[in-house]
Amino acid sequence: MDPYSEVVWEYTAAIAEELHRRGFDEIQFDYIRFPTDGVNLGDAQYRWRENGMDMESAILSFMRHIRSRVDAPISIDIYGANGWYRTGARTGQEVELLAPYVDVICPMYYPSHFEQDFLAQNPAELRPYRIYYQGTQRTERIGRGQIIVRPYVQAFFLNVSYDRKYYNPDYVRRQIEGVRDAGGNGFIYWNNSGRYDDIPLQTALN
Repeated sequence: MDPYSEVVWEYTAAIAEELHRRGFDEIQFDYIRFPTDGVNLGDAQYRWRENGMDMESAILSFMRHIRSRVDAPISIDIYGANGWYRTGARTGQEVELLAPYVDVICPMYYPSHFEQDFLAQNPAELRPYRIYYQGTQRTERIGRGQIIVRPYVQAFFLNVSYDRKYYNPDYVRRQIEGVRDAGGNGFIYWNNSGRYDDIPLQTALN
């Protein structure tokens, strides 16, 4: 779909409205962004793009339209890197621009998806805690207190160097402790295979 298209915005808004009427008490938009992967990204054409409109303004305009149509809490999923880096020119995602139009932002701070030496100082096994603690606090500050930060927790193994050495139930637990200690408002587990055996039994935020 063309993220610049108002037809696409309206179609999506109509689906969200219907879901709310049917009883869903929160509408969550997964991974709202422009494409970032593939050798042929340069070939992408956006026929509905108006002169001077960039990726950030397209995503912002979409969320503004959704907010005007949907009378329910709205959550969005974004890259975890938004807690440290400006990615809007590449993805269209900017926390401070989107925060006024959503209720919840769900960053994906998966340790496996960062550079493997990111926040990997000793003790190295505490890296998941550091990422989730810092990420939750930083996203809250970028959002200027307008949003609930509810991160995705990595409950899956990825074959990268850090996970090969450290992934276990404590890896998952430390992420949750980072969210809790940073004052986060909940979390979402994600396992890309639908297997959740690695989730620690005691994971409450209280």
